[in-house]
Amino acid sequence: AAVVLFNLDGDFNLPDKTKDLLRNLCSQERLVAGLSNPYSKIKSTRNYYQQAVKAMELSRMLDITDDVVEYGDYAFYDMISNAAEKMNVAFYCHPALATLREFDNDNSTQLYDTLRCYVKNGFNQNLTATELYLHRNSLSYRRQKIVSLTGLDLDDSETQFKLNYSFAIETYLEKTRM
Repeated sequence: AAVVLFNLDGDFNLPDKTKDLLRNLCSQERLVAGLSNPYSKIKSTRNYYQQAVKAMELSRMLDITDDVVEYGDYAFYDMISNAAEKMNVAFYCHPALATLREFDNDNSTQLYDTLRCYVKNGFNQNLTATELYLHRNSLSYRRQKIVSLTGLDLDDSETQFKLNYSFAIETYLEKTRM
């Protein structure tokens, strides 16, 4: 393992040019680099080193193939991981997900997967329809069915937040049960 320190001059992000150079090096040498959050006190190096390692572990577990992984992109999964050691984190998922899974099982539909894709695509109907190879009208029908079954307001930012973290929890749980 190697530790590389970058001077960010008060910025919170590694410059894209530096990140590209690091990504090229990792690609050539078949390495993965984990980037921690920035820090300023050298005595904190151990904690931030652990962040970089955790980012690499979580990216591997979640089947994300990238040569450079940043802890900030995986911090929520790290939080879920820590909470999962102490409690059943599935308890915190929005109940609409269970409703849709049950409806799909009983009716051979794909509403759960449709909602998951819709959430992943930032609630963008065009992107979701394209990814699912659906006509926009078919997606609109599914969206309406999801709303009628669950009572969700898919335009509400609080609901969107809850669905985002619920699917993140479920993704984590799916990968750890394998």
